[in-house]
Amino acid sequence: IVDIDDKNTRIDKYLSDELADVSRSRIQKLLDEGMITVNNNKVKSNYKVAADDIINVHIPELVVPEIVPEDISLDIVYEDDNIIVCNKKAGVASQSERSFANDLTSMLMTYLVSSGRKCNVHIINRLDKPVEGLVLYALNKKAAAGLSALSGEHAIEKYYYAVVTGRPENKGNYTDYLLKDPGLNVSCVADADVSGAKKASLNYETIETKEISGREYSLVRIRLLTG
Repeated sequence: IVDIDDKNTRIDKYLSDELADVSRSRIQKLLDEGMITVNNNKVKSNYKVAADDIINVHIPELVVPEIVPEDISLDIVYEDDNIIVCNKKAGVASQSERSFANDLTSMLMTYLVSSGRKCNVHIINRLDKPVEGLVLYALNKKAAAGLSALSGEHAIEKYYYAVVTGRPENKGNYTDYLLKDPGLNVSCVADADVSGAKKASLNYETIETKEISGREYSLVRIRLLTG
């Protein structure tokens, strides 16, 4: 019940003073959801209380989401004092993204710290989240500089295996120009004369073709020539 001394006070201000353990933003949310009533009527946050107003506040019980532990096993293919090669599983990000999900780089850093080593990793090649494959890391600045130089000179060859529909020629080349949208974090095919478009080229080789449920699918081996 509102005291006469508090009349003409905004209800969100009044309740934030009365309910010290509830934040003002939480009070605003409760008002928006109709969990706070005055004389059995819903009100907005700018409502000014009157003497003898009867205020009812219903605060729902906080539901704590179930935390499901993730499989954070690290599949190390090769390791020495300068580099580590890890097999990244499909669905795992190469680096930290805007979520609480584990990423390969964080898993590797945890592994190094737990084994008493310096947590100084430099990722050399990245794979998209849906892709499974090998990711190369340097463990010091010298190794990182050397590997980055080799990558820039295309001395490190990158191969992918993919399943495509149809029956491509035995061997071939695809060249397109890609334009990246930083806001959406996606790249789209663009014309060569579009500002910011970068050349993307690859060679492919058809390994095998099978017919499944009346449709042809081919396994191709792809070598990236750029990017």
